[in-house]
Amino acid sequence: MEIIALIVVSSSTGGAMPGIAQRAAKKAGLPTDVLAFDMTAACSGFVYGMISALSLCESAESGGVIVCAVEAMSRMLDKTDRNTGPLFGDGAAAVLVESRNTFRKYRWHAGCDGDPADLMRGEINSGIRLDGIHVYDRAVKMMSDTVNRLRDSDIEPTIIVGHQANSRILQKVRQQVDAGSAVFVDCVEHLGNTSSASIPLALGACVAERSIPLAGRSMLVAYGAGEAWGGVSVDYDLTDAVQTYESHEPN
Repeated sequence: MEIIALIVVSSSTGGAMPGIAQRAAKKAGLPTDVLAFDMTAACSGFVYGMISALSLCESAESGGVIVCAVEAMSRMLDKTDRNTGPLFGDGAAAVLVESRNTFRKYRWHAGCDGDPADLMRGEINSGIRLDGIHVYDRAVKMMSDTVNRLRDSDIEPTIIVGHQANSRILQKVRQQVDAGSAVFVDCVEHLGNTSSASIPLALGACVAERSIPLAGRSMLVAYGAGEAWGGVSVDYDLTDAVQTYESHEPN
């Protein structure tokens, strides 16, 4: 398959220029006529990247888009701060987005509000600061609202994957939405909060554990600093991912 674009999502690269997407494209062996750019929207970055990738696939005649989320949250921690130091993790994951005739129309919803930006702040080498109680309340509210806005009476979600920040947030969201029979993914205890990388890492963990159906309708939702929130409802097929994983799995 021809790759027409590479979107690299990160809030922990440590500098605005040069971007890392072009270097990642080179290392991945992508052609020089590929569209490659960086994106940052804190913990909502992967969802924002997916919305952009789906739009690119829809407008192109053919080809796929890679959305890669990479975070080194340990670079942004004050390790003496017991309130935030144990919560975050480092990680990277990527997904391939493409159009298929068998896939149904995707849906998305996103929003932002700059007024409460001080609820969450993070800078390289200066630590992450959270207003924990208010962040919890806002995350539950905005992620629950996003799920409800994305619900479609004609297309039930097979899986719901929220930003893997806090199991209590995820379970509260689960209680407040009509998830139907969807698998509600919670891998926080294994991964920690890896910011924009948390949703694709959770999908990877599900592939490794064979804990979700290989194909169906996914609902991906996130809330993060800024504030920025959003979600996307889109068909998925992880069959190739499972086969790739199995071919590299130790005997």
